[in-house]
Amino acid sequence: MIKGVLFAFLAAFSWGAAIVMSKKGLENMDAGGLFFWQVGSAAMLSWFVLAISRKKLPVTKKSILAYSTGIFEPFLAYTFTLYGLKFISAGITAVIFSLESVFILILSVILFFVKINSPLHFILLLTGAMAGSIMVALPDINDRIDNITGYILIVAGVLSASFYVVISSRLIVNFEPVTLLTGQLTFSFILACFFIVLTLSLIH
Repeated sequence: MIKGVLFAFLAAFSWGAAIVMSKKGLENMDAGGLFFWQVGSAAMLSWFVLAISRKKLPVTKKSILAYSTGIFEPFLAYTFTLYGLKFISAGITAVIFSLESVFILILSVILFFVKINSPLHFILLLTGAMAGSIMVALPDINDRIDNITGYILIVAGVLSASFYVVISSRLIVNFEPVTLLTGQLTFSFILACFFIVLTLSLIH
């Protein structure tokens, strides 16, 4: 239990640091290029961990389908978030991403019919979380109407990340964590390569 909480804390800290660093990185690089290098370095690290763990990456129809969930995260989640960060601050982005747990609960109920022991408390907590995020966002939205684009993109990123978590929670039963992650990152990196080529062709 304690180990799980610790890992969750480290994951949250890493994600928060990544948002701040990504916001800074966008000052010198476009969102598509930044994501390419981010997912590329992540894929290389996961392959390194896979190698030292002496595990293999199975390539079957079932495994490829599992790896393809990398389209939700990191591909869509990070791409939407990076483009959204061009419009709004890293701090507010982090506040919006705090809703990821809310969306995970909602998707779990909708997709997998997860039973809620206390529906009333569940609804109240969801309403409170949503209201809190909206209260933080409203002043920023009123300050610059262009920020709405950023909010839409960030929320889309949160939904993608939430969907990834919900689906991966079921896939992890049949896959080693490092194997599933490596496959997802590799799939996402391939998509990033296509995305870079597509955006460059559109520019020129």
